[in-house]
Amino acid sequence: MSDLRREVRQKNLDVFVNAMPKWNPIINAYVLNFDNNKFQPSIKNFKLLRQQNKTQITREGLDESTYLMFGRVSQDHFQLQFRHPFSLFQAFCLALTTFDSSLSRE
Repeated sequence: MSDLRREVRQKNLDVFVNAMPKWNPIINAYVLNFDNNKFQPSIKNFKLLRQQNKTQITREGLDESTYLMFGRVSQDHFQLQFRHPFSLFQAFCLALTTFDSSLSRE
């Protein structure tokens, strides 16, 4: 077991992972389920789930509760939804990371 996994298990820390997109054969693309939110397709969209089994990162080990969602709602507008244990500052910083690579190309 790696040192990081051992430390997470010993300290009983929460681990959050990106939701895994699923293949949609109708549109020939990977898509995320955003629970009836009106998000437009965007590479910046993401959804964080709490990992239930804190020793492995697998689809099967995820708690399906969403803790943070970020998605495009129009050409220049995005929506950020989050809940405890994320603070407003933490959620905003995570959302800003999706813009990092696009800013460096401009």
